[in-house]
Amino acid sequence: MNLDNIASSLLMSSMLYQRIDGATSTRDIYLNFTALTKHLSGNNSATAEVKFQLATYCKTSPFVAHALEKLGWTLELFSNDDRTLYSELMVQLDKGGANANGKTLVLATGDGFLGTTNPNAYREVICKFLKEGWYVEIHAWLYSLNNGYLRLQKENPGCVVVKPLDDVLCDLVHNNKRVYLPSSSYKPPITASNQGGNPKGPENASPAMPQIDSLGPHRSHLLQLCRLPRHRG
Repeated sequence: MNLDNIASSLLMSSMLYQRIDGATSTRDIYLNFTALTKHLSGNNSATAEVKFQLATYCKTSPFVAHALEKLGWTLELFSNDDRTLYSELMVQLDKGGANANGKTLVLATGDGFLGTTNPNAYREVICKFLKEGWYVEIHAWLYSLNNGYLRLQKENPGCVVVKPLDDVLCDLVHNNKRVYLPSSSYKPPITASNQGGNPKGPENASPAMPQIDSLGPHRSHLLQLCRLPRHRG
């Protein structure tokens, strides 16, 4: 997965956020890494056996990227002129060896360059996988999809499949707005200081604090990618 591409393409789109209820801009949405990981692995752990998950990034915040490690991803930080993803794909191709038939390479990126300066690198590496008997899935936001992927799908029917992330947008992307109770609905807990004495008995026990964050304990997994740094140039 090219995390920069999947995350930044979502946030740079002027249309995708409009499909999320209550979102008025890209700052109102987040990408759910857990849902994305399940989607890329086939959503069924009983039938989809994932051997290796790699996410490369350059501009994405390391704090955001490293949250993927809890979901079984290996992370690789690369520079703009690096061949990290391309090189790693070739390593995985070699590891597949003679037992590659029936295996599936899943690419989550709309960018055809695979971290290289060669615009045909994606075609070269995908064709190598196809030659060794692999199937190839490509997941991307449609507006950022390299047309070369569509040509590969046409040339290799049944072996190359392009799966738009747009089709499952509402499963992967959600509104990050918090829900707050009005201040008038909150009553401070009963304590000795505000009652003028020591409270006794369960009837004077402190009431529970109101739940002000609708995302609750799951919030750590619902990462707000809209905090990606902006680069000028």
